[in-house]
Amino acid sequence: MIVDGHPTAIQSQVVAGGIDVEACYRYTVAHQTSEGGFCFYAYRPWGVEEPNAPDTRAAVAILALMEKPVPERERCLAWLRAQQEQDGGYSTLIIGHAVLKALRQLGSGPALNPRSFLDRTAASLGLTEPGAKPTRWISGALKCVELRSDWGLAPGAQIRTSIATMLGRLRTGDGGYGASGSSLPETAAAVALSDALGLGAGREDVMAYVRQCERPPFGLNVAPSAVSSDLESQCGGLWLLRRFGARPRDPGLIRKFVALCQRGAGGFGRTPGVTPRASGRSYGPPTPSLLAAGGAVRPGTGAPGAGGGGRSALFNGHLDVVSPEPKELWDSDPFDPRVRDGWLYGRGGGDMKGGVAAMTYAAHAVAKAGFALQAPVTLEAVIEEECCGNGALACLAAGHDAEAVLIPEPFGPTLYTAQLGVLWFKVALYGASSHVQETAAGTNAIEKSYPLIAALRRLEEELNAEERPAAYRDVPHPINLNIGSFRGGDWPSTVPAAAEFHGRLSFFPGTSYAAIRRRIEQAVAAAAGEDPWLARHPPQVGFYGFRSEGHIVERTQPVLATLNGCHRALTGADAKSYVSTCTTDLRAFHFFGRAKGTCYGPVAENIHGANERVEIGSILQVARSYALFLARWCRLSD
Repeated sequence: MIVDGHPTAIQSQVVAGGIDVEACYRYTVAHQTSEGGFCFYAYRPWGVEEPNAPDTRAAVAILALMEKPVPERERCLAWLRAQQEQDGGYSTLIIGHAVLKALRQLGSGPALNPRSFLDRTAASLGLTEPGAKPTRWISGALKCVELRSDWGLAPGAQIRTSIATMLGRLRTGDGGYGASGSSLPETAAAVALSDALGLGAGREDVMAYVRQCERPPFGLNVAPSAVSSDLESQCGGLWLLRRFGARPRDPGLIRKFVALCQRGAGGFGRTPGVTPRASGRSYGPPTPSLLAAGGAVRPGTGAPGAGGGGRSALFNGHLDVVSPEPKELWDSDPFDPRVRDGWLYGRGGGDMKGGVAAMTYAAHAVAKAGFALQAPVTLEAVIEEECCGNGALACLAAGHDAEAVLIPEPFGPTLYTAQLGVLWFKVALYGASSHVQETAAGTNAIEKSYPLIAALRRLEEELNAEERPAAYRDVPHPINLNIGSFRGGDWPSTVPAAAEFHGRLSFFPGTSYAAIRRRIEQAVAAAAGEDPWLARHPPQVGFYGFRSEGHIVERTQPVLATLNGCHRALTGADAKSYVSTCTTDLRAFHFFGRAKGTCYGPVAENIHGANERVEIGSILQVARSYALFLARWCRLSD
């Protein structure tokens, strides 16, 4: 952040608030790796602990502000110096900037002069020749100018002209700066860049822009048109106010926002309710400017709670769909939506574009009615739900979490209380090819697959016959095996020498992925052992894609109880419970996040099949329920 050099300036504006400095210190030093660098997305249960330059620079800066030494200082210096390449450069400008700034703050420097790297970077940004690209250009140009200044490289006329030209192009109509719409962080970086070159920045226009961003409940929004904020925006706005000799209208709102971003372990999320696991600009300790923005407090006092305010919420929906094949079974083009008799037909209409529309318009309705929310709400539209869940996991890893999550999957307006574990697997086997005139001389790999699939069917029945969780005792045949694809052979007149089939198997909550994987491997091995050919040429079993375990939640949990109250208020009856025999992205939040939640969505039919359709009236019902949930959970303000 460009305001890292101005912590005292910001601190003088915002009176002491609720940051727990001692907890932040403990969180910071706990994330130093054995190599000496720091990693704020380190999560040991996942085996993730990779030192990286931005995190190390943030740690060095925050420890300096606290007047604390860097643990294992020499090892940290060695790690930082090791990031330089043989030609004196770095793999990216972000890494180079972080390393060189950290070394400078530690009173040291790199082994090799980075001047050639800085010249190449300036050229790639279009500072010394035409060709500048506006995406992320402002922050990149500022980093480049800062480093060149650190190494005594004064900007020449070409650089000054290029930067002045690009800043003119990136000026937005509302008085800010940005490549695709303005934001406080980009505007602050643009003003700092202008200052570094002595270009000057129009005080009246920039101050008018900042004042437009000052709105409750966050104090400083990302942009005048935004209804959200983050720590970067708070810092950018505070720095701009200080730069032009002004004060925030309501420092208490800013102080509260920053304090609520600190989590129990001492780290900071990008927004309130975000788990402090990753780093970069989203996670880890605050930069010096963030710590100063919140105001230091006596060690051990802790960050204040939300008090009478609302609680954060997240609406998640997936945009990916399954194949519509064979299209011949559809009454109309699956990708040409049709409305008939109150139903919307088309692939993905039910699973789950209808739900995404409902959650989006729920948030829109609150704003359209003239209300703000007292806590953040995140709308999350993801990919890869149908194959692995990596979209939701990526958002969670990037810091998007909340105290409640609702997913409008098309199971109807019900409270989703249980889902199964699911895994994908594949089995590959080989036979021996021959001409069909000598079929007996070959071994048909396709036919050798039959006993393996039969063994897996027996495993399916065993799992259904075993003791099951109470939630599934009245569900007929909850565990299902599906052989979803099969490949084998390449010519009708050749005995096929290879075959491979892929399958999906579910398993009950409480059963581990590792346990069900072993049972699949054992079932295939046992069947192969009864066949002389397969015993000598054992099939290969592999696992990929889904590997998610199941879970059960109680209707009495606050999130489900609040949603049920909203449903009751709108319909006059409690929502029914739904026990699922599949899985959803809810598992990512249940196992790896802090959010508790459920699925509650429209009524749909034939999902994953021909003539998929969603009832339009049920989309509206879900939107109303979600809007009322926001009002009750996040709390409304004018």
